[in-house]
Amino acid sequence: MRPSLALVSSPFQLLCLIEFIGSRCIDSLLTICLDEDLDLPSSTQIKELLNYLNVNEIITIKMIYGGDLKDRIDAYAKPYRNSLNKDWEYVFIGDIRHQWMQDIACATESEKVIIVDDGAATLANFDYIYKVNNYKLPVFLHNGSPERKQEALNIKKQQGLMIKEKKVRVFSVFDELDSELKNDFSYLKKVLTGNYLSEENTWHFLGSPVVEKDLIDLNRYLNILSDSIERNKPFGKPIYFFHRSENVSHKLELIKELGFDIIFNDMPYELYMLKQHKTPKAIASLHSTSLFNAKNIFHKKIPCFCYRLPHSSLESLVGKYAMHDIYDLNDHVQSIYKRMKSYGIEIITLE
Repeated sequence: MRPSLALVSSPFQLLCLIEFIGSRCIDSLLTICLDEDLDLPSSTQIKELLNYLNVNEIITIKMIYGGDLKDRIDAYAKPYRNSLNKDWEYVFIGDIRHQWMQDIACATESEKVIIVDDGAATLANFDYIYKVNNYKLPVFLHNGSPERKQEALNIKKQQGLMIKEKKVRVFSVFDELDSELKNDFSYLKKVLTGNYLSEENTWHFLGSPVVEKDLIDLNRYLNILSDSIERNKPFGKPIYFFHRSENVSHKLELIKELGFDIIFNDMPYELYMLKQHKTPKAIASLHSTSLFNAKNIFHKKIPCFCYRLPHSSLESLVGKYAMHDIYDLNDHVQSIYKRMKSYGIEIITLE
């Protein structure tokens, strides 16, 4: 089989890539294209996951934000031009909100372009991008004049990126995106656990960087944790999992004082659970797609709870955009909330 190309930017994208390749017995050397420096502490999870893949080459892209358009495009076009291979079997995209991923994928000759689930962004991408564009790329992520878009296409062509329309498929934990490519983590469950998992007398709270993103203040976040302690007493010992984007120094002692044991995890939560061969009795968080993933991995048996952001926080997200101009951050969060009931995830509102 010819080599394949993976364009990724997060640990969860790599985890889904591992599942896709393993569950379909794809024997292909991989070129991994990342926009993250693997020497940074935040890259620990990515480096751990790369050990599960047959990697032939790693390309690190140093993105340029702002400034001359030609320089910004060349930041990712040049490393791709210099890669060892161009004849790809599969091309995997981790997050279409990164224009560089779309551009490189659409410049290849491969007709097997697969989007691997990007967690929280996947549902909003489905609602506002995939369905609207009939699963075709490229999609222009920012409002701009036709002249500006044509200028960008001309520069990409000069830089060796001959953009062609691609029909893509989505490998996701969500049934509605592509039922034939449903991700149920069956490969990782079999390889890591032999499909045997024992239940332990604990429940987990999955940390969220909502304070760091100024969505709620620290006191409100601690109130959520206090409420979860009371609600989940029947489930045993509480364990708090820090998110890799949380500010540990501001929260650690305060969370310990509430009664939580603390776990700092160097791999995605889903992988951690499988490698431990154990399941908690319940899981709580905010709008984390790890709640959906837990329901998929454990066949909806584990009670999962989502603490809804307060109304004022959701209102503050209206008209705020990140990485594109297609849907705002409120749309993003609401796309997650509206699916929770059908997956058996209970939403808790504290105002």
